[in-house]
Amino acid sequence: MLFASFACEVAEQSINWALAQHRGSQQLFSKLSGQVIKLRLSELPWPIYLLPSSNRVQLMTQYGGDVDVAVSLPLSQAQALSDGGQITALIKSGQLELEGDIAVLQQFANDLKQLDVDWLAPLANVIGEAPAHKVSQQSVTARENLSELFNKGKEEAKHLLSDELQLAPTHSEFEQFRDEVDALAGRLQRLERKLRQLNS
Repeated sequence: MLFASFACEVAEQSINWALAQHRGSQQLFSKLSGQVIKLRLSELPWPIYLLPSSNRVQLMTQYGGDVDVAVSLPLSQAQALSDGGQITALIKSGQLELEGDIAVLQQFANDLKQLDVDWLAPLANVIGEAPAHKVSQQSVTARENLSELFNKGKEEAKHLLSDELQLAPTHSEFEQFRDEVDALAGRLQRLERKLRQLNS
């Protein structure tokens, strides 16, 4: 549990540093003061409790009181918490479980979306304006290249699994299999009825 507390402390310091760099005039999380959000990431053995207040978030691994909303999701979908529109879609798809007041979670997501941090200012203070600008340009290019590479990799993996290795069925193969299972289930039900009639 010591590691969990340490990890929460590091995450809390990082989040609050970013919130302190917020350039917008709006006070983030002011409407959520006093609310408690329980976040359970499927990859972590402990929950994370978020206690937002005006331009701050406190993180805890244990909380003795009631929570306003509890959220369970995989780490890969955690970014959805910064987009209130994705929350509903993830609930419908079963990738996100939610108990409690969805409005609290959506307000938290909307406030995260409003976060406007000038990441270059602290870097410019350390290495200067021109090098910081160069780093910024390089990071944007790298992010675009990584995104493109990731999308290509996803498509290549899908192609490899379904077409080359034939480990994953194509859409039409899946539809055919589903129809066959439905037909088999229908035949099994008819057979059960006949058996019950014979036993009667």
